[in-house]
Amino acid sequence: MEDEWRIRNVLELYCRHLDDCDYEALLPLFAPDAVFLTMGQELKGRAGIRAFFPETPEPLPPRPVSQHLLSNFVIEVDGDTATAETDWCLTRRSADGPTAIILAGRYRDRFARIDGTWMIAHRQAIALARSTEK
Repeated sequence: MEDEWRIRNVLELYCRHLDDCDYEALLPLFAPDAVFLTMGQELKGRAGIRAFFPETPEPLPPRPVSQHLLSNFVIEVDGDTATAETDWCLTRRSADGPTAIILAGRYRDRFARIDGTWMIAHRQAIALARSTEK
């Protein structure tokens, strides 16, 4: 259970740093040779993952610019590796005030324990399918 908690903490820290625009802080959550599949791109290694995100604003925003909400954690640990599937939704406040869900999906992750620390080794971010109904 402790490993599952630590992995869940990595997942939650990723969202927190992303929402706070602190992209440098989210990089150590990935293994040095991690692969991240998102938005039709394959990002390789921490440098490739960092290049995907915009420049970190200076100073960091005083409050989050978005909010990733996680749910339905399914984590399976096998020694020093693990898999996790986590549902997410992304909320953002519009310029005129209301907050709305703008995207939702699922993270499919493989983790590796490296020097005693759980890190994301492979991440696939999958958005919900669009409805084909008219």
